[in-house]
Amino acid sequence: MRNFYLRIHLVLALCAGFLFSLQGLSGSLITFYRDFDRFLNPEFTIINPGNKSKSVEELMEIIQSAHPKRTEPWKVILPSAPSIPLRADYPKPIEKKGAFWAPLMVSINPYTGEIIGTRFWGETLMTWIYDLHAELQLDKFGWDLAGYLALALLVSLGTGLYLWRPRQWDTHSTWWFKPRGSSSRMLYDLHRLAGIYFLIPLVILAVSGFYFTHPTKVKPIVKLIYPVREAPKDLKSTVIPGKKPLTLDQAIAIALEHFPKGDVRQIMTSGGVAGVYRINVRGPESYALNHPISTIWLDQYSGKPLAKLDKQDNNFGENALDLLWPLHREIGEFLGIYGRILYFIAGLVPMILFITGIVFFRKKRKGLRSFNKTLKEI
Repeated sequence: MRNFYLRIHLVLALCAGFLFSLQGLSGSLITFYRDFDRFLNPEFTIINPGNKSKSVEELMEIIQSAHPKRTEPWKVILPSAPSIPLRADYPKPIEKKGAFWAPLMVSINPYTGEIIGTRFWGETLMTWIYDLHAELQLDKFGWDLAGYLALALLVSLGTGLYLWRPRQWDTHSTWWFKPRGSSSRMLYDLHRLAGIYFLIPLVILAVSGFYFTHPTKVKPIVKLIYPVREAPKDLKSTVIPGKKPLTLDQAIAIALEHFPKGDVRQIMTSGGVAGVYRINVRGPESYALNHPISTIWLDQYSGKPLAKLDKQDNNFGENALDLLWPLHREIGEFLGIYGRILYFIAGLVPMILFITGIVFFRKKRKGLRSFNKTLKEI
């Protein structure tokens, strides 16, 4: 049985170890994604914020005036701090037709109304690294592959744990390097200790990573025990002749009437005469800045709620799924700087495991060939 698990562990390392390393390294870097992006693009940081910002409606009018041909819905991301600009993303720009995910990102100073910069996702260093992590720069195929790699990593960690099982749990060499060990022994110890001490964060990252890429395969399992609510589809506003749509600020005010303790984080504009406003609100139940998010869909003319998902009504299964988001993507807001440092190091572990495993395997094979050669000479 041990040889069977050893073969699985070895095959996964040889076939997918490099991709594990690539995803881990890129994941380490995007743990500090926002910090690195602000450092590389200082012009997107507002140095001297004003006393009062312009209304969201005013800011979106400026952006839409600069992009009059982009008539589909925009996703408006409100600033989380005075030094951060308002950002509006246009999900499907014509310039990126056929791309899996490459929105146009327009950043605007909320105090002056000046457009600071316009960028396409994937054309800046940090968004390119983000795509490398999430889809291996292979669009939809890479997105799906990344999810299956997460499953493969779980199998690799599981077989490694089985192979590591110590005969005596309380010995020093079980949990640390063997004193005065050979170079091969040191290499082996580094491999197993890296896997042992970072097993839990790597399992969390792998499970959550698979869920993000393949939610339709995970939710049915949860639904066997708990009902899981889905976002509504095909909602439409009732057009009222002669009546103008509500402004974005009016829509925000209505949303806050339904979530009085909330903080609006994102707004999806209507994008047409029958479109609806989708407003995401961060409530007291949120684990992190952008998730879980309560959502309300409003008729753009009457302001009537067409649908509502209140995260305070979550059951245990829904809370478990929601928890995967901050545990993977917003660990800094969930566990602070220490969580980010932990994940930064954890992201390097697959590369350490890959390199030490391959080197140890080659040393072992070389030693075995040398031993067999000696036997033949005798």
